[in-house]
Amino acid sequence: MSILRPLGPPRSAPASPCDTEPARPGHRRATWPCVLVLVALVAAMACTFTSGGTLGHQAPLRPWYVADIVLFALAVLLLRHVPAHRTAALVLAGSLAIALTGLLVPPRTGDDAYRYLWDGQVQSAGISPYTYAPTAPALAGLRASDPALFPVTGDCTGWDLRQAGGICTHIDRPTAHTVYPPVAFLLCYTPYVIASGLGILGYLPGYLQEQGHVQGTALGLVTLLDLPQRMLPYAVAAVLLAAVLYVLCMGDPHARWRGVLLVAGTGLFLAVPGYPWYALPVVALVAMGGRWEWLAVPVTSEVMYLFGGSLQRPAYAAVLCLALVGAAVRVPGRVAQ
Repeated sequence: MSILRPLGPPRSAPASPCDTEPARPGHRRATWPCVLVLVALVAAMACTFTSGGTLGHQAPLRPWYVADIVLFALAVLLLRHVPAHRTAALVLAGSLAIALTGLLVPPRTGDDAYRYLWDGQVQSAGISPYTYAPTAPALAGLRASDPALFPVTGDCTGWDLRQAGGICTHIDRPTAHTVYPPVAFLLCYTPYVIASGLGILGYLPGYLQEQGHVQGTALGLVTLLDLPQRMLPYAVAAVLLAAVLYVLCMGDPHARWRGVLLVAGTGLFLAVPGYPWYALPVVALVAMGGRWEWLAVPVTSEVMYLFGGSLQRPAYAAVLCLALVGAAVRVPGRVAQ
């Protein structure tokens, strides 16, 4: 006979409060304010796109950017008080409505689409986009067949037009071959990748040079500590390694997303990307793991993008302070546990 005895019926997982508790009156009352703020956000996004601002003339966009950020933050705060069974519908409806505002006008704050179109045409012609720049003589026939990308009339003036070697084009950096390294392309254009050699790096070295990573002027450690350039790689590696070791040795195994957030946020703080969308993964990681203070990283990237590098030192000093304060506030709770 076995000496093991059942200790009792298995316990089921506790039900979610949303499954057992009715929506509180305060939560029900928060639904309509959230809807109204969401409508205001969609209207502000529509005005942002139709304000007439462009990549070369961003002044009309900046007030609307501020309004968009404030309304979005307010919508998120109100959404936290909306009954759980209504949040999914509001999120889906809001996401769809906001996305549709981008269809009101053609893109005016970026010209990447032109490069996508050109790279596709070059590949369709059986030519590796890593071999020739758009202005190369070897591609004269393709240019002539696409006057939409290479206008042959007019004075070649406009926010999305530039001239190189007597050739007018909508494509940015027309004297450089494709700017995108082949990540998704590897499975479909492997022969081109092999034939192109180091050209598969795309314009990545140029990006690093333009944004100051090669010179060391666009890295958070430099702006805060004024480290000499020869010490920069070691300092960056040391800080990032310290973040990784902290997560591996002291991180909470039941909250892995927080460890990923710490490493990703630290990396972004060190790299200081020139484009704010590189920090978007941090927003998702904050949503999954908490640690709201790290939202300062993408906000700072947006500020840098809109107003230039003159605010780099105070902006990233504020990010560092927020991260340290957030960690310090949570230390007593962890010690008590």
